[in-house]
Amino acid sequence: RTVEEVDWITPGTKSGLLELSNFCQKRLRLFGEKRNDPNVAALSNLSPWLHFGQLSAQRCILEVKEYKAKYAKSVDVYIEETLIRRELSDNFCFYNRNYDNLKGTNKI
Repeated sequence: RTVEEVDWITPGTKSGLLELSNFCQKRLRLFGEKRNDPNVAALSNLSPWLHFGQLSAQRCILEVKEYKAKYAKSVDVYIEETLIRRELSDNFCFYNRNYDNLKGTNKI
């Protein structure tokens, strides 16, 4: 094997839900303002579970929305990035037959 096993994540829905809970309790408060700062642990870290279908975007959003009263901006930003950007990229790929090459980009 040339690719080593990943040791920083435990696969499965149970682990994904645990990471979602950790995000909501520890990092969501920072997400709205600090998600792009590499010096601050503010990201959800949920991408692997979302990518492999072990967590759904809907489940994550429903959980994060429980914190709306406390962290309104962070919740809004999370929903925008998790749902809206995801749907825009899906639509782009669906409706643009050249989504996978440079012909699919806008002409300048």
